[in-house]
Amino acid sequence: MCNRLKPNSLFPLLLLLGVLHSLFSEAQNTTDHFGKNRIQTKRFDWTYYKTDNFEIYFYKEGSEIARFAALHAEEEYKRISKMIGYAPFGKTKLLLYNSHSDLLQSNIGLDDETAFVGGQTNFMKLNAEIAFNGNLIDFKNDINTSIARIYITDLLYGGNIREVYQNSLLMNLPEWFIAGAAAYVGRGWNQEMDDYMRDAVFKYRLRNPAKFRGKEAEILGQSIFSFITEQYGESQMANIITYARMLRNDREAIEGTLEMTYRDFLKEWRKYYKDMALETGKEYKMPSKEARAKKYNVRNVDYYKVKLSPNGNYVAYTQNLKGRYAVKLVKIKREQPKSSITEPSDRAIAPFKLSDIDKEMGIEEDTLLGKEQGEATDRPSEQPKVSFSRKKTINRGGNNLVNQKVNFNIPLIAWKNNNHIAVMVKKNNHHILKTYNANGILKSRTKIYNFNQILDFNYSADDNLIVLSAERNGQSDLFEYDTRRAKTRVITNDMYDDLNPAYVRGSKNIVWSSNRHNDTLGVDAGRFRLLGTNLDLFLYEPEKSATVLKRITNTIDNETKPVVYDAHTILCLSDKTGILNVNKLDLADTLHKGLQITNNVGSFRDYDVNASANGITYVTVNMGKERVFFEPLELNQTFETTKTARKERMEEQHRMEVARVEQNRKQAIQVAEEKIRAEQENAKLDNLVNAIMSGTMSDSAINKLAQDTTVNVLNLDTVQTETFVFESEKNTLKASAGLFNKKTGIKTDKYYLYKSDYQVFAAKGGLWKSRHRLGVENTVSTIVFDPLRGFGVVMNATLTDMFNDHRFYGGLFGSSDLRTSTVYLEYQYLKKRIDYRFRYEKQRLYLFNQTTFFPTKYTLNRWELEVAYPFTNTFRVSFAPYYMNSRFNLAFPLNTGTTPDPFDAFTHYGSYRAEAVYDNTLVTGQNMQEGTKFRLSYEFNHAFQQTKGTFGKTPQMDFGRLGLDFRRYQRLHQELILASRVSGGAFIGASPKNFLMGGMDNWASGYAVNTNDPVSPLYNDIFLDKRDLLFNKYVTTMRGFYFNQLYGNRYLLLNAEVRWPIVKYFYRGVIGSNFFKNLQLTAFYDVGTAWTGLSPWDKDNNFNTTVFGVGNPLFSAKVINYRNPWLQGFGPGIRTLFLGYYMKVDMAWGILDYVVQRPVWHVTLGYDF
Repeated sequence: MCNRLKPNSLFPLLLLLGVLHSLFSEAQNTTDHFGKNRIQTKRFDWTYYKTDNFEIYFYKEGSEIARFAALHAEEEYKRISKMIGYAPFGKTKLLLYNSHSDLLQSNIGLDDETAFVGGQTNFMKLNAEIAFNGNLIDFKNDINTSIARIYITDLLYGGNIREVYQNSLLMNLPEWFIAGAAAYVGRGWNQEMDDYMRDAVFKYRLRNPAKFRGKEAEILGQSIFSFITEQYGESQMANIITYARMLRNDREAIEGTLEMTYRDFLKEWRKYYKDMALETGKEYKMPSKEARAKKYNVRNVDYYKVKLSPNGNYVAYTQNLKGRYAVKLVKIKREQPKSSITEPSDRAIAPFKLSDIDKEMGIEEDTLLGKEQGEATDRPSEQPKVSFSRKKTINRGGNNLVNQKVNFNIPLIAWKNNNHIAVMVKKNNHHILKTYNANGILKSRTKIYNFNQILDFNYSADDNLIVLSAERNGQSDLFEYDTRRAKTRVITNDMYDDLNPAYVRGSKNIVWSSNRHNDTLGVDAGRFRLLGTNLDLFLYEPEKSATVLKRITNTIDNETKPVVYDAHTILCLSDKTGILNVNKLDLADTLHKGLQITNNVGSFRDYDVNASANGITYVTVNMGKERVFFEPLELNQTFETTKTARKERMEEQHRMEVARVEQNRKQAIQVAEEKIRAEQENAKLDNLVNAIMSGTMSDSAINKLAQDTTVNVLNLDTVQTETFVFESEKNTLKASAGLFNKKTGIKTDKYYLYKSDYQVFAAKGGLWKSRHRLGVENTVSTIVFDPLRGFGVVMNATLTDMFNDHRFYGGLFGSSDLRTSTVYLEYQYLKKRIDYRFRYEKQRLYLFNQTTFFPTKYTLNRWELEVAYPFTNTFRVSFAPYYMNSRFNLAFPLNTGTTPDPFDAFTHYGSYRAEAVYDNTLVTGQNMQEGTKFRLSYEFNHAFQQTKGTFGKTPQMDFGRLGLDFRRYQRLHQELILASRVSGGAFIGASPKNFLMGGMDNWASGYAVNTNDPVSPLYNDIFLDKRDLLFNKYVTTMRGFYFNQLYGNRYLLLNAEVRWPIVKYFYRGVIGSNFFKNLQLTAFYDVGTAWTGLSPWDKDNNFNTTVFGVGNPLFSAKVINYRNPWLQGFGPGIRTLFLGYYMKVDMAWGILDYVVQRPVWHVTLGYDF
């Protein structure tokens, strides 16, 4: 019998050691770890720059964005620190990726969902991963948000070891708090948040922001901190975050700071956004349900790109569901209204005034105008009824991304002509252009190289040229690709963002959106301090000039996504009212005044218009979900709508900023003039004035020049004044100690002037090679109840390098008998396409035999090398050769006088294992998942042994195992989850081992039965070699029974469990207690069997057969008793987080041979089943 503590002594120890060893931890384990993967298709050789507060890591072709990030991060450092009220002591590490596809290859966060036996404490790291999406404006916001998230998280969870432990257990913050605060610091009151809240206040009641997850939680949190800042002042945000650290609760932090109840605060927050939404909604319209290209969006699919075919017959759009994308094609059906038309017209109508349908129906221009003026006409009052054909999938791809950011800019689509659509995808670090016909048949496939990212593309009228907005070397530019010669021509080459290009119909002219200041190409490569945040439209006319552009708009608003309607009319999205609606621009109008022609209440994410379609298709958020619409568009109908509160606030801030800058410039010029005039250096004065007025000198430098009379300005014309940096501002460009050996600038009285904005980073010694510095990822200290080894303590630690390419694991299990133990060491190499894992494990097991209690010792050593090949981020196959040796001997050796010792047996195994693992589950809460995962495995062990002085193979001791574990987690309603599992296995070979069915993992009061039966796998008489105990497998969960209720070399098990977080399900307020927040009620049903033989119903299997007189040469008998081989268990359960442990309490009634047994209580620790 296996030694164990008595059941009545376990529960007090559980409570005591739960406090001592968990030490403020949260995560436990599922026995089997499935896990996701990351796929590396590129080699990352990391180097980094140092500044005073940051380390900027980058790799090949990323030096430009790294320099940009370094300057921007240092420039924003003071602002972010002030808003949060905190700055960490160590340097923040920013890990920059050249594209989103590169970021998906990162191993950071891969094991975030890995659950251990218990007592896990994660250590904070000041690291952030940022992917460059080709847009420097977005890149700035991403840098700000990432830095803010690091600082807030470090403030709340960081500190000394004691505080880390305490905060990991006691901190009770909803998801919106950290994510929302970081989003507001990084992006402010931005367009996305404004649109979402305008829609959300009508769809949701918004009583409890804590119930939202993911992106919705982030935006709601952003809106909360925006409301706090606007209504109560910016300083209150820092106060609330600081109070949250002290009180470890968001609700109490808000109440203590704002001196109002949390309920009243939420009322004011809802009212604030609802009043703005109601005011805005008076002049804007909601899209109709009939205009939806797809009526429902049940799965919350994201839509990004939408395009109308040139003949107006088809709508193509892209959709994305957690990384799995598809290109859909739908045909537009138009049903003519039933009314008569009197006089057909022969007049030629301009395409922008009448549609093709109007011309077919004989409507004249003046008739149409008469309708617009309210006059009676013969034209039907209703538009043609529009419906849509069944959706057709043209292209699909991508991977199901779990806990990774999705790139919605892939795939890109553009119509080549009326009947062919082009799809741009990225695979294996290069882009592929695929062309399909309207039936979805692939017609051509072309690879396009030399770009990190392609952001958008458009075909010329003759299909021979493609204009690309693409990024390489850290900047987005325009390129023209000749499809006949496969050659690329560069159009722009500077730091400014060049986005959404389109050919003007019937010409090679190109219109696009850019944040550039200069309308001449080649004279301004772009400067960090001059990069604007608003986008205007530009026209490139190569037949007139290859370098001089025509500026179409020049406003403080954003004009994006131009669509060429005809040779004289351009449409674009404009946020001049605060909502992105379509504006019309006449190229013949020298003032280029945009006229608003749509008044949708939600901003357009994307849109397309053409004359043939007589309508507009667009993507927008409607009732909380993204949808694709198509509806008629009157090009001559314009709207004058009021501006949103956000837009008015932005314009007021812009006016104040302009006035402040102008005042600083005047003062700076006055100081400089007085000093330079005295030296009669007029040329130097002109240079300095130009630098001040053009904005090439930073605002802080201008401000200090205006106030500091000791500044020497005589040498200003010897360097570029763009990088005028005072002594107190050196942190922007100055490297840390050892970064470079010699100065690269000229030192004057109080400031450094550098020769180039970026040259300091390229100085000798300025580039540092990244090294594999290991740090502690997490530690685990907890208690375990093992059915074989008994009660014990587990201590684990994980060390990783910064990029998680190298991972080291170490652990120790010590039993209460101070003899039984397990030690393991593991190393994982995850840097390349194939993953490698090396593991050493040693088990030592002391057991007392059942008659004399004489101790027997069993030892197992195992060395394993696993090679895994991930096909996707959710599916991998692996192969692992390994070597084992097992030993049986007596704890106190007997002097038998024989050689070799009969009570000292040693066996070697040459083994291998093959495995396939799939896991796309998403963790939504404590022991709450959604998705599917399975594991299919096969292993075999070839035995070798020393026999009569000869070492050789021992086939009679060979054994192997087949195994399957399939789990599905299905959301039934809100947080209500149905979890199910099907598992099975079989031992094979000449010496098959046993599956022991019954009980649950980590069961505090569990014990084994059927241990006195001589044929039982757990029978242990004196001097018996029971090394099979090291290889037998306990099969759980089978509630209502104890361990080893059934045993055999095959098993099959089904578990079904409904998990109901009852408090969260009904209560819409904030739940302050971890106990009640994670409280679940469950109802379960288990059914399974273990047997030896062909099937569970076979008359000769071990379940039906009992042998008497085993080993007795005089008498033996076999009795066959036909019984139901299936065990069943059912009952209710409760789960919650208690003292840092996830505790499960189940009351189960077992059914054995059709008889319901007395209930069995299962008190266990750990997640899942």
